[in-house]
Amino acid sequence: MVLGRKRKLIDTGIFHDKDSMPSTDELKKVLGKSFVHWDAILAFVHSQCMVATDEWTNGGEKYGWRLLIKDTKRILVSLTPHHNAFKVVFVFGIKAYDMILSGRVSKRIKNDLKNAQVNAEGREVGIDVRNKLVADEVKTMIAIKMLY
Repeated sequence: MVLGRKRKLIDTGIFHDKDSMPSTDELKKVLGKSFVHWDAILAFVHSQCMVATDEWTNGGEKYGWRLLIKDTKRILVSLTPHHNAFKVVFVFGIKAYDMILSGRVSKRIKNDLKNAQVNAEGREVGIDVRNKLVADEVKTMIAIKMLY
């Protein structure tokens, strides 16, 4: 598993061949047991936002392939595959940020969000998904993101 400090996934993905977008079979093999959570998050977004589209983008040699899920105006969420896990990246504006902090997600995610980098669009936070509990928290955050 590609890891950074504190056993967190680093931002770089594992699919680096710019000429070869990852196939579903490759994703299943690399994600292992976490593929079911990847698939559940995709299904959840599309069930909540009928205009959502999926777009694979390649961040070059350093970052590799990631999947952007967009509505008509913005990126809702980004998913980057890793070995047996994946990273979900969000950007939250102030209203969504406040709602998440007052909501029912783990203290770890709230702390990550509080400490997240702030840019012109809001706070950017990456969540490592390895299990159903975190995948369910990600779905909660997606629902909030779609409100604001």
